[in-house]
Amino acid sequence: MADTIESLETQLIQMQERLLTMRAERRASVLAKIKELAMEEGLTGADLAAAMRPTRAARNTAGDVAPKTNPGRRAVVAPKFKHPETGATWAGRGKAPAWLKALEEAGRLEEARL
Repeated sequence: MADTIESLETQLIQMQERLLTMRAERRASVLAKIKELAMEEGLTGADLAAAMRPTRAARNTAGDVAPKTNPGRRAVVAPKFKHPETGATWAGRGKAPAWLKALEEAGRLEEARL
């Protein structure tokens, strides 16, 4: 056997690094194309974000929402509030988190609503 374990491990590391580089380059290229098309069409970041949210049907087929025929398991509920700074979310079930109460007291609840 001409290859040693060490040489194969070195090759593997080099290939993994190259793969990461190629994925990053492809991602940058795709994002540049999306940005260009969005600017041409006058789309905003909010427009793109809304377009990326899965529809109810897509969520059901992806398994994100438990089927109604599964007793004993609660369905996963999409978040209804998101903290504007930390990104923490709350689906509206159970006790409201302190950050949501603080936003409500400050009159900033609407900016947290999704």
